[in-house]
Amino acid sequence: MRPAARRLSVVVVQTLSSLLNAATMPLEVKDVSTVTELRQLLLSRKILPMDDYLFRHKQRIMRDNYSLRWHGVGGGDFLCV
Repeated sequence: MRPAARRLSVVVVQTLSSLLNAATMPLEVKDVSTVTELRQLLLSRKILPMDDYLFRHKQRIMRDNYSLRWHGVGGGDFLCV
């Protein structure tokens, strides 16, 4: 049996680039949400431009179709874009 979904408070950190200023954004997401769903959430809130970004957690590149739980993301963790 699969564990129930939990809500996580995570912080997304935008790294410096020519288009983005360094910023942090606290978000609440489900641990079963995929990286693709997180990306769509950030795009829908106009937090990220429509470019292609890699998400990193603990210096590891995150896979789009895998859940935050699969990546080992916990409450209070930082995700880098």
